[in-house]
Amino acid sequence: MTDGGRRIVTDYKTGNKDKFAKVAEDHFLTNRSVQLAVYGLAVRDGKHPVTVEYWFVTERGEFKRLGYDFTLATPRHCKRLCIPTPKPSGEVTSRPTQAQIVNVTTVRICSCVRPTGTSCGTESSMPDIGSLCGLGGAVSESSPPDQAARTSAMEDLGSTLFVEAGAGTGKTTMLVNRVVNLVTIKGAHMDQIAAITFTEAAAAELRDRLAKEFEKMALEEQNERAEAARLALDAAAVTTLHGFARKILADHPFSVGLPPLFDVADESSDRVAFDERWGEFVHSLLEDPHTSKW
Repeated sequence: MTDGGRRIVTDYKTGNKDKFAKVAEDHFLTNRSVQLAVYGLAVRDGKHPVTVEYWFVTERGEFKRLGYDFTLATPRHCKRLCIPTPKPSGEVTSRPTQAQIVNVTTVRICSCVRPTGTSCGTESSMPDIGSLCGLGGAVSESSPPDQAARTSAMEDLGSTLFVEAGAGTGKTTMLVNRVVNLVTIKGAHMDQIAAITFTEAAAAELRDRLAKEFEKMALEEQNERAEAARLALDAAAVTTLHGFARKILADHPFSVGLPPLFDVADESSDRVAFDERWGEFVHSLLEDPHTSKW
């Protein structure tokens, strides 16, 4: 929140910014994206103005913000896109009750601090992120100045947290520790936990670090919960977004009209399948007397 009371929701991005270039004029990118609008819905309280934005960060020190001010028209349009239409029988999907709405606490991890407590950039082209975090650029060698926020992310197991952090600030470490604490302290089972990331490499690293941590606790501390979690890790939802979606579909294939056995095409097989379909399409056009003369 700024000094003027404006709430700013920032989503850090590292990919291609071109497809989001017109988001300020076309908030929903012609009904293909509601992410920023959902962020705005999550933080609005009717009292403070809200800005939602993507912040693209590159290794060359280039920083580009793309977003818009959240207006009264935004939630109305977002509602039309996100809320299912009434069923043919006239039954309308019920709204969540107040008891079902989860309060989310924001935990901010400063992008100027690495897990080891070293600064991550002093070039003049870099913005003073330390000042944005309220740290004045000061970095402690023994403990990061945002250690309280990091501890909360790992140990506040009774709250739903939104952790805002840049690249390389230790998000995976905090996530591993939070999962371990949920299992060993809270008594959760791995089939009750979903740890979702974006890439296959990140998911593999997360799974590997969890396995090592559980194995260490099982051997050194004779922790039975850790041992049970280690054995259950292979079947746990520690995966990518599409991997998690595949797991849900595999558990309920008939509900969505899929065969019991199906697989997700990798990049190579997807390319081969596309070339085959494209070849069949072109061949059908050439065989059609109405289109072959074109």
